[in-house]
Amino acid sequence: ITSSSSGGQVPDQADTRSDHPSSSSGGSSSKTLDMLQKTAAARRQAFESRYGMLLRSKGFVWLATRGDHIGEWSQAGSLLSFSTGGPWFCVLPPDAWPADDQQQAEIRRDFMTPYGDRRQELVFIGIGLKEPELRSALDACLVTVTEAESSGFSNLPDPFEPWPDVTDMIDQGSWSETGSEEQQQQQHGADATAAGGQQTTAAAAAAAAAAAAA
Repeated sequence: ITSSSSGGQVPDQADTRSDHPSSSSGGSSSKTLDMLQKTAAARRQAFESRYGMLLRSKGFVWLATRGDHIGEWSQAGSLLSFSTGGPWFCVLPPDAWPADDQQQAEIRRDFMTPYGDRRQELVFIGIGLKEPELRSALDACLVTVTEAESSGFSNLPDPFEPWPDVTDMIDQGSWSETGSEEQQQQQHGADATAAGGQQTTAAAAAAAAAAAAA
């Protein structure tokens, strides 16, 4: 978790409400927009009061109900996307892995028996972030041993939209056109090492900052 303790003030959002009277046809829409803006502002204030000002967050998530998928988390400001980044490397057949031995070694560094490279790895960037509160909120999302033993992962609640079938993605090669963010970072890390650079993959850097975050 990266947080700035700068005392600088962040400008308030500009008031987008019009001072001109609304027409009879647009009055209802204007009131609805105004109400939504007030609700969003109140929620953001409550969030910042509890966790600090979150500007950016990104990383990988192992969603219990979708264990073969890399869940890619990307947030900037009030916008958050959460989608599949393709299969984890531990799910891919050997012929779908990079051919280079050094790249394979980089990938295997993230493996842990019996889970493979499945993991939670998130980075948070903001101003005055309250790390203990953020960690506690994320830890509360983890599946407990009791839940796993009583319900099994497949029976846990899953509110997200369906993702493509992993088997179909592998067969079609659709996941490999651009690669997931994790796969791109593994490639970047191997390239940097081969070039003799001192760069560290974003995944490794995130692990140090968010090892217990989720």
